[in-house]
Amino acid sequence: MQETSIRPLSVLIVEALLCCSIFVGCSDLRTPFGVEHNSIISPKGDVFAISLKDRVVIYDVATRNKISELNGTNGATVKFSPDSNFLVSSDLTALTLWDWRKTKKLAMWKGKNRWAFLTAFSGDSSCFAAADDESLRVWKLRTLKMVLKVPLPYEMGSLALSPKGNYVAVAGTETKSDPPRFHEIKVWNLSTRKVAVTLRGSEYCIVKAMGFSPNGQYLATSLSVNETKLWDLKTRKTLWKQAVKTDYGILTFSPRGEHVIVGGHRSLYALETISGKVTKKYELQKEEIISLTTLAKPIRLVITTNTRVLSFELQSGERQQLFPK
Repeated sequence: MQETSIRPLSVLIVEALLCCSIFVGCSDLRTPFGVEHNSIISPKGDVFAISLKDRVVIYDVATRNKISELNGTNGATVKFSPDSNFLVSSDLTALTLWDWRKTKKLAMWKGKNRWAFLTAFSGDSSCFAAADDESLRVWKLRTLKMVLKVPLPYEMGSLALSPKGNYVAVAGTETKSDPPRFHEIKVWNLSTRKVAVTLRGSEYCIVKAMGFSPNGQYLATSLSVNETKLWDLKTRKTLWKQAVKTDYGILTFSPRGEHVIVGGHRSLYALETISGKVTKKYELQKEEIISLTTLAKPIRLVITTNTRVLSFELQSGERQQLFPK
């Protein structure tokens, strides 16, 4: 046990994933049901979850033990809270918020979706938000009290909670043939339960991903017209737009907020927050990115693909294959 506790994080992740691979039946994160469509390492890097056909299995990275199994998830997508204490699983019509250590369902929602639920945790893990095609809902995690429930006028593309859980943003585009046509972001104040900021972008497109900066001052969006935008929430103005050749389905800020990480499919880019300048490109050849986790110490990007897990050092771009070896 003492030897395990002092091993480097990358080694511990490898060992945990080797344990996972034995459980699911082969060495490349495949199961009899096909490639796992969602597997993710928690933001603390301490636990790893794999979504199977009818359950989610969670492993402790340090001890290599299976520590939880959540049944009845129906091939769900999964997401950890930043403190790793909560997990949300969701499929097309059902969403469940879990205390995964106790395998306890904390909240459930039967929704209506054309594609999937949108979900988000606040950076301090105080709040959880979700949206289906008809409404937006926000819960306080300590009390499980729903603090906001509002109808949505049309299907939304992305959702984000501010770092301290005091604001929630939802973005979408109303389908219409005549101008004016635009995408719109509404930011709700959870204390007043009123819209605090409305942002309208001239691009008539889908907002594929969105995130608040760690200081809550900026809101970054990735658009289906192959652009990333940074908004200043105080001035309600766009600070910059940047186009890079990627899928734009993933967006997050680096832990200290110096970079916006955007990408998907087979590539990720690090954009300088202050200017939008591309500082690094992280590229894969034949596999697809399933999930991204940022680790703070040291700052690394941990990418789960459909065949392996990779770690990139944010500044140097140094790549390490964690699994399989």
